[in-house]
Amino acid sequence: MREWVRTHSAVTTPLQRGIPGAKAGDAPTWQPQPTNAAINTGILDAVSKANQYIGLSGTPTIRELPIDAQTNDGPFIIDLSAIKGFPERALNSIRRAWWNDGTTSTRLYPVILSSLDRVSDPYLSYAAGVPYRFAIEGYSLYLMPSPSTSGTLQFMAGASISGPIDDNDSFDQIPSDYDICLLCMALVEVCKMYPNDVEMSRRAEMYAPDATAGLERLSAWFNGGSNEEVSPSLIFDARWMRRNRRRR
Repeated sequence: MREWVRTHSAVTTPLQRGIPGAKAGDAPTWQPQPTNAAINTGILDAVSKANQYIGLSGTPTIRELPIDAQTNDGPFIIDLSAIKGFPERALNSIRRAWWNDGTTSTRLYPVILSSLDRVSDPYLSYAAGVPYRFAIEGYSLYLMPSPSTSGTLQFMAGASISGPIDDNDSFDQIPSDYDICLLCMALVEVCKMYPNDVEMSRRAEMYAPDATAGLERLSAWFNGGSNEEVSPSLIFDARWMRRNRRRR
């Protein structure tokens, strides 16, 4: 992602020059600005602003997931990416959870599967009963034991967008077509860090409308709005190709 920001900041990268051993995101020695630290900060700032604007920075509402009675041994596994209310959006945290049997709501105790494995806990063979704990593994929730009677899993969850781990990473919580929305916001944030750089200031002003439009598109998608006929990436890229004159 640093590669993308540099390219659209009119900076030629080592990868573009075909320097042997160059990797995506490497900083060019001939053009130190923007620095990797500045770009990383810009991306995280863009993610933070998007989460706040869309309303993902905090999700205090208690959500509910009805579950039928189970007869199989072992935990009941729930795909967090498919829970109603978050279509196509993966939950990335469960802050608190309860099991409600229709009469009583019981707080579930969070555990870590690897910790249970280390002590040879037989959670995979527990008979169905009253759930009293849960674990998160990847994008799956393990409810233990499986409920022997129907009830409702109640939970406080987070589905906020998280920043990338490295330059080849993506934003897992959104479709890839919408990555460009956050990257455009990041580009503006990075350019604003260099107010004395004429080219950076020009680009911050140039792409500010695109950043705003990208945020609106991202918000519309998350809130269930219909997708545009043309993906955001195609809209943005066509414009950038016409504008982009690189500094070498």
